[in-house]
Amino acid sequence: MAYRAIEREPLECDYRGYRIISAPPPSSGGVVICEVLQVLEAYPVAEAGWGSAQGTHWMIEAMRHAYVDRNHYLGDPAFVDNPIARLLAPEHAGEDPCRDH
Repeated sequence: MAYRAIEREPLECDYRGYRIISAPPPSSGGVVICEVLQVLEAYPVAEAGWGSAQGTHWMIEAMRHAYVDRNHYLGDPAFVDNPIARLLAPEHAGEDPCRDH
């Protein structure tokens, strides 16, 4: 059998004092979670209140930002260069997700 498992380092990020440890590519979930949380750090989510229109808006926009990047940049590292460091850089969180797409 030609299949072999590849062990990769987990993806890690911080959010408001919590350490998030998640799956690296080829799973896109870890990158998306870290990117969403990084965008949300710029907003007073707790002050907006659970389920508020403003909090929901911020969450949707943060998800839109991360999912645009996932669809454009991420894939199996055996075939695609995943620019994780750039996607998770603090300055990237403030960029318009539709800038180059």
